[in-house]
Amino acid sequence: MGHGKKPEVDRGAVETAGGFRGEFIRFLILFFIIWLLSYFLTRRAPGLLVGMQEIVARELAWFLARFGYSFKLAGSSFLFYTAHGGENLVVIAECTGVYTSIIFLSIVGAYPARAWEKIVGILVGLPAIHLLNFVRMVVVALVLFHRRELFDLVHGYLWQVVFFIFMLGLVALWMGRIVGRFRPQLPGTRLAGGLVFVARIVAAATALFLVQHYLLGGLYMRLVAQGARPLLALFGHRIVMDRAMRITEEISLNPVVFLSLVLAVPALAWRRRLGAAAIGLVILTALNSIVVFLAFLSAYRGSERLWTGTEFFMLTMNLFVPLLLWLMLVPVGRLLSRSRSAGGA
Repeated sequence: MGHGKKPEVDRGAVETAGGFRGEFIRFLILFFIIWLLSYFLTRRAPGLLVGMQEIVARELAWFLARFGYSFKLAGSSFLFYTAHGGENLVVIAECTGVYTSIIFLSIVGAYPARAWEKIVGILVGLPAIHLLNFVRMVVVALVLFHRRELFDLVHGYLWQVVFFIFMLGLVALWMGRIVGRFRPQLPGTRLAGGLVFVARIVAAATALFLVQHYLLGGLYMRLVAQGARPLLALFGHRIVMDRAMRITEEISLNPVVFLSLVLAVPALAWRRRLGAAAIGLVILTALNSIVVFLAFLSAYRGSERLWTGTEFFMLTMNLFVPLLLWLMLVPVGRLLSRSRSAGGA
């Protein structure tokens, strides 16, 4: 064997990668603790959610009344008197922005920032999420009044994809403009220079959503439902496809969010990008099938406790798992860290 020169190791790169992994694990643990405690607080105190539903309903009623729309409100349930007949709209817990606020609160709470920086993020972020949710409810209501055929498109896109992108944008701005202004060495502060990155996510999400909605959505929902069939058979139950399709409709957009994040990362080889996309899509599909299985199992057993766990799992699937898979499968350390200088990047 020849005695070639021993290859040099980029210790800075290794330390950066190791530091990022350690910080990410700590962040992840703290995030799930805050998210779990916050979610179960809403379950232990259901009056909080009911109160928020009524607040959102009254805000929407105020807007509609100001512009002369005809409706009837009972609690958080609307009956709209439209030109094409009566339309019902019920403000449920998922329509309040509470769960998105909990995700945002968990991210800010878990991030290694100072207490005052976290307070600023919460004081700015939570009202911003509530304001966007108000705009979303207004748009959904106006669609029901004027363009009923667009309801599913607008409701689905504005609920899941836009809310996720908006929340990510808020986190990016907070990390860069508040935290990064004083401590630019912390991971994540480069995201705030990344409004271009957020714009890439918007463009990718819009294109993927249109493909999903008009071309592949039904096929994907059937695939997810079929994945739950053998799991239910193990417990002696069968799947009811119509109901399964309604369940999968609630979770079928999380692949759009994940793929949008993968496509938005700059300077990533397409082989690496496609590999991450394929692995993440398989994982999401399997997890979505498990959601459908748990939803049916809770119904067959009449178990409120199992349904509560399923609901938590579903919310986590929609609001956090795409982001988690992105962080795990795509080399985003350089995007999230300033530890490398611009010249050495």
